[in-house]
Amino acid sequence: MATPAGTKDLIGERAGSGRGDHIAGGPLVPLDKVPALATTPAELPRHVVPDPDGQPLHFRIKDVVSPPSSDGLPLTPFFGLQGQRYQIYWNILSENELALRQAELAAAEKAREALEARTLDAVATGEQQPEVEHGFEGEQTQTGEHEGRRWRDGKSFQYTLDTRGASAAELGLTLWGGDRDRAFDIFADGNRIAQVTLDAEMPGRFMDKRFPIPAEVLAAAGDGKLTIRFVATKWVAGGIYEVRLMKAE
Repeated sequence: MATPAGTKDLIGERAGSGRGDHIAGGPLVPLDKVPALATTPAELPRHVVPDPDGQPLHFRIKDVVSPPSSDGLPLTPFFGLQGQRYQIYWNILSENELALRQAELAAAEKAREALEARTLDAVATGEQQPEVEHGFEGEQTQTGEHEGRRWRDGKSFQYTLDTRGASAAELGLTLWGGDRDRAFDIFADGNRIAQVTLDAEMPGRFMDKRFPIPAEVLAAAGDGKLTIRFVATKWVAGGIYEVRLMKAE
């Protein structure tokens, strides 16, 4: 069962012939705006009632929807939905938990929007399409998944990012705070801009690091393209979960 969620911003609904044209490019709905259910799994079934339209296998979730809806949320067979957005998963929380969760999601969404506004270019490391699009090259590299995110490490590897003409920028990396006994240098177009040592400084969580890129290196970037290279000095470079070129704060 699924809830129809409208036809707004169906950008990329149909795939094109180019590389990556199978990926829909429409904007995402902020998580704090997605309907949730203020109830418990045990109580939920009694809030699911037949839809007044009388169609077979059509229902509504009533009285526990947040944001509130007098009509509730419609549920229809998933196979029948075409050419529209839909929701098939809902957070189920108590009213107090839901309020706290939505506040957390709103804060996270605000931070994400601010980060995206600063971003010039980014690579989701270990993912085939983003790596191809950013000219991935490497030596003795490997990739895998941890805590739902893909990583890349290796003896050396590199990506080419678009500066979009920025005169001041910094490199952002997402790393796992529990990695230890690893060290690597970071080069931008052959210029060493940072030395990184990983020694489990934030166990059990991801961490973000920022490294300024010298203005002269940016100015010399041919066609606005900047090659970022990671070279291991102890064991491996990485694991790196995301590479992001950002406007300097």
